Amino acid sequence: TDAIAPAWRAWVDPMARLVTDALPAYRRIGQSYPSHLTVNHSKRQYAGTDVDSGERVHVNTAESYHALLRRMVVGVHHWISGKHLDRYAAATHAWNHRTRDTATLMSLLARPAEPLPFRVLTA
Repeated sequence: TDAIAPAWRAWVDPMARLVTDALPAYRRIGQSYPSHLTVNHSKRQYAGTDVDSGERVHVNTAESYHALLRRMVVGVHHWISGKHLDRYAAATHAWNHRTRDTATLMSLLARPAEPLPFRVLTA
């Protein structure tokens, strides 16, 4: 929890309704949010229903994005460093525009966010 909490708080709106899997660290973080719903994959639960709103909840969208990022690393970049992780994660732009045609989406995923001079890359 201590390792992910600062990043979580920096990026997630404090008034957000959280939907996560059942990782214990998320349970603790979720206590500071107004709503935190979970799905427990170890109990074969992949979606559920929010008892207050009746809305279906799942983490499939987040898992799909992570799978896309992993495929991009393995298929295009082959390896990533922590130093440049933010550049790889910039694929969120392409993900957020996924309604574009497949060729455009793949070209967005295959190129870096901006050219990076070699001396900067290796510094």
